[in-house]
Amino acid sequence: MIFFDGVCNLCSGTINFLIKIDKRKIFRYSPLQSDFAKEKLHDIDLHVEGYQTIILLLNGSYYFRSEA
Repeated sequence: MIFFDGVCNLCSGTINFLIKIDKRKIFRYSPLQSDFAKEKLHDIDLHVEGYQTIILLLNGSYYFRSEA
């Protein structure tokens, strides 16, 4: 699962690029502003208001910014 800032043009552009190259549809995407993202990220006590970033959730681990 890739969480991204849905109002950040760079983040959204990156996600659009990933969608195009992810031919096997391995990843799922959710804007940080969605209820789903807020619920998932609340589990790790991360409040995402104002974030302009991408967060990767992979096998139960969270990766932030360039780690993602």
